Amino acid sequence: SAYERWQKVELAGHLAKYAREFPQLALRVEERLAKEYLAGDRPSDLETAYIVLVALGTDTAITRLAAEYERRTGTVQEVAGLALAEAGDKRGIEAVVGAAFSPVVRVRLHAARAAARLCSVASLGVLAELLDDDNSLVSEAAATALGQCPGERSLALLKEHQGFAARSARLEAMQ
Repeated sequence: SAYERWQKVELAGHLAKYAREFPQLALRVEERLAKEYLAGDRPSDLETAYIVLVALGTDTAITRLAAEYERRTGTVQEVAGLALAEAGDKRGIEAVVGAAFSPVVRVRLHAARAAARLCSVASLGVLAELLDDDNSLVSEAAATALGQCPGERSLALLKEHQGFAARSARLEAMQ
């Protein structure tokens, strides 16, 4: 559920803070994840491991995550790719593009967040597409993500997108 994922992200954030202060802790966490979570095939365990690896952000954590992306298939590979993109690794762009067209709102939200970390030409195209999403949460997330990407291209995309501005104004009027 969304609440369980939020809990995982919060835990990973706290863990990462300590791991930055104590690099040996980060290494031990990575080794434990590899042994207990990455060795299995349960999607929820793998998602937990990917979230923690992104939060740790060490070179070895990202290398492990990239290996997972290459090794897995299907939805699990997509989640690993999105995690790579969230870590700012360009190898995750294919997963971001695929996730942008998912029928699942949560996956499209994840794609917007991951695209914001990359801010590449391809990810800006994904964000431009997500501005037109039927779900207002997704289109708002895409606009926020574009606002986080530096440069004239992201600003131009926001200015050019009339549908988003009109929908945003309607949403504010309803609140």
